[in-house]
Amino acid sequence: MREMERISRREAGARARAAIEYAGLTTQQVADRTGLSYNAVKSIRNGQRATDLLEMLLAIGKACGVPRAFMERGWDAIPDEHER
Repeated sequence: MREMERISRREAGARARAAIEYAGLTTQQVADRTGLSYNAVKSIRNGQRATDLLEMLLAIGKACGVPRAFMERGWDAIPDEHER
């Protein structure tokens, strides 16, 4: 998890947006599934949230059915045969 500890808010936002889009969920649906507030999910998605970022990002990935490795390492964690 050390690699993920250095994640920028911008990169976390990009990963959250990708996960949410992959799952076809709305921000409210992700909030409901994670127990996070709508505003917290929106802030992460927009790259504005720093507090509790790591835990919240992993919760979003889990709610969206995205591999933890993607949330931790981004596209580098996904085999090349998957389109981006």
